[in-house]
Amino acid sequence: MPSDTKKSNMNTMSKLPCNSDDASGSESEDEKVTERQVALHLPSAHLAERFSRHVGICERSMWELSTLGGAFASMSGYASKWANHLLKVSTFQLMIARKLQNELYESRARIFLANAFASNGHFDKAKEIISKELAYVKSDLKDETILKVATAMNTRIKSMEKKAIKDT
Repeated sequence: MPSDTKKSNMNTMSKLPCNSDDASGSESEDEKVTERQVALHLPSAHLAERFSRHVGICERSMWELSTLGGAFASMSGYASKWANHLLKVSTFQLMIARKLQNELYESRARIFLANAFASNGHFDKAKEIISKELAYVKSDLKDETILKVATAMNTRIKSMEKKAIKDT
């Protein structure tokens, strides 16, 4: 820790109520927090702050990618380059959801990934992902909203496959 920071922390710590000379004497010596104890907690506080910022950035990335993915999904029927972009966005969403260790986000990301595979004509992979996801949501996750999204995506994938077969 640089010396300027140490001086600043010492000045701050001396102003803490637990370190001031309390005229009422309400705290015993055992209850007072020492400067060393406060200094030991500062790295933990900085770690917690960095972690919460990281989570915030990941959360924001999730909704930004979701918006972008929705746009690419809408345009994927018009050109294969949009379907390719959709696959990349969906892959990034899954990576971020795994970093966040959020089961709901991961489930949604796998559903979006199934849509991306179907949009790219990989119907077997899309059906495999969505069928596993439906089973997982029903047995483990038990979230009604995600179940409805997965069911709707399953129907959409089947419809996309029928259309692709019809067009050939």
